[in-house]
Amino acid sequence: MIKIRFAIVASCLGLTGAGCGLHLDLDISGNQVDALANEGVLVQSITTTGAEDFAAFSINGTHYLAVANSYDGTSGSQSSYIYRWNGPDAKYQLFQTLDTEYALDWEHFRIDTDHYLAVANLRTTSPWSNNIDSEIYKWDGYEFVPFQSVATHGASDWEHARIAGEHYLVVANSTDDASFDIDSQVLRFDSAANAFVHHQWIPTRHAHDSEVFVIGNSTYLAVANTKGGDYHSQTKAVDSAIYWWDPYRQAFAQIQTIQTEGALDWEHWEIDGRHFLGVANSGNDSTGHVDSIVYEWNGLERYSARFNEYQRIPTFNASDIEPLQDGTKSRLVVGNYFKNGTRNTDSYIYEWEGQSFVQPTALPTHGVRGFETMVIDGVHYLAIANQHDDTSYVANSEVRQIGHDDGVFIEEYQGLVPHGATDWEYVETADEHSRAGAHPHDDAKRNTDSRIFRAHF
Repeated sequence: MIKIRFAIVASCLGLTGAGCGLHLDLDISGNQVDALANEGVLVQSITTTGAEDFAAFSINGTHYLAVANSYDGTSGSQSSYIYRWNGPDAKYQLFQTLDTEYALDWEHFRIDTDHYLAVANLRTTSPWSNNIDSEIYKWDGYEFVPFQSVATHGASDWEHARIAGEHYLVVANSTDDASFDIDSQVLRFDSAANAFVHHQWIPTRHAHDSEVFVIGNSTYLAVANTKGGDYHSQTKAVDSAIYWWDPYRQAFAQIQTIQTEGALDWEHWEIDGRHFLGVANSGNDSTGHVDSIVYEWNGLERYSARFNEYQRIPTFNASDIEPLQDGTKSRLVVGNYFKNGTRNTDSYIYEWEGQSFVQPTALPTHGVRGFETMVIDGVHYLAIANQHDDTSYVANSEVRQIGHDDGVFIEEYQGLVPHGATDWEYVETADEHSRAGAHPHDDAKRNTDSRIFRAHF
């Protein structure tokens, strides 16, 4: 018998493990599914301060989750946190605090048996400057300790790559206080010096993200360029670029430019031997309502590799795109940061139907800036970095369970307005099982939405 457990944060109280969440038991063809039905899949809320990113990693079988806290509305000098997973009952608990400056990204990586964690510090607050060191930390067996400071300029992202036995870090620089058109940097680990040293400059335009991926025997780098110009005259009508690692020059060489609109994120994934790249477009100079785009590899390698447009996805100030691989199912989650005057807007999970991503499922988010997926004891989770809920940068970010290796997946199927509903009803139709969730009221009014959840298997 297979069990899927959903631990829920009751939204009516804002407390983990307490409140008015409704419990759902479904018996699906002999498989017992335990779930709490308030949004269906919420596991844990984590209070964050202008959250920009989560990074999940494990050390010696112990699972950790680092959050990049950026801003509290006044200052970017914030504590960012590392949480340790203490089991499905205790969930993530605070493990370590690290001081950061408008942190935008964490990157965990290994060199041999050593574990490292790099943070991208965007800028200082007083005085205001983007010319600030970002930091690399090393695991000492008990916690992360300072290892190396790297001079960066509006650092937005770190990306680790291992190529032909060598270790590299790519840092995306966004601005040097004067211009958005500045170089990003590739660093190489020098084992003799026990430090990362400069290896290559890459011309970028307010780079916000980089993605290193491998196809066959070739390594590639995609850079998301957000905008060009400077603080006085700027445009989001800039191309992003894809690079191939040239083994003869021992450097990245540009092989393709792609027209993007305020690109904030690139992600690579593979489905049945097909390679895709997705870009989250945050908007052009006029609107944030632009398509984010999925591209497919043309099947050629090295400098002949190209990525051709495959599918457009309507988005609103898109901030992140993340593939979800759950057993035999492939999904794609796309984050909408801002829509119709509010950050409290739905992002969407799309399901791969063999030829395209379809049937979007709404995922409530609050100024979402990033997603992170992780698998713990065979259970798949999604961490959601919510930056701002229209009221405060101090907001609830979330960890949600997204499915199970046996292919059972609980999703919101239909929202209803029951006016004080207090009961459930179970319905079975052909190859699907559904159950309605009743929300009694929300303390302010009794026309609170309840939900129907559908189990796919």
